[in-house]
Amino acid sequence: LDVKKPVATKPVKLKSSLRASSPFDVAEERMRQERKWSKLKRVHKKDFIAGTKAPEPQYQRGINDGSEYIDPRKLGMSTKELYAKQKEKFVSNKPFLMAVKSGRLFDE
Repeated sequence: LDVKKPVATKPVKLKSSLRASSPFDVAEERMRQERKWSKLKRVHKKDFIAGTKAPEPQYQRGINDGSEYIDPRKLGMSTKELYAKQKEKFVSNKPFLMAVKSGRLFDE
């Protein structure tokens, strides 16, 4: 006999199931770990880097982004008052001629 070689022993046959013979909660703990790792793998295309601070999102204006500011006093005005203030835009300073003397043009 060679003393350095261990002697092979016959394994003891247990009548209980493999799950019952294993230590308590090992199988469930392993399933939990596998679920956790599979979730971490599916998070994003980029690699998962732990221990870093998440970047703060860039500030965005609210729902009014792109709309012009309207003075509240102007909002309270009626359309008649608004047109009276902006009369130069809509009415010409040239005199309005309804009829032309015979033999003349409008430009004269």
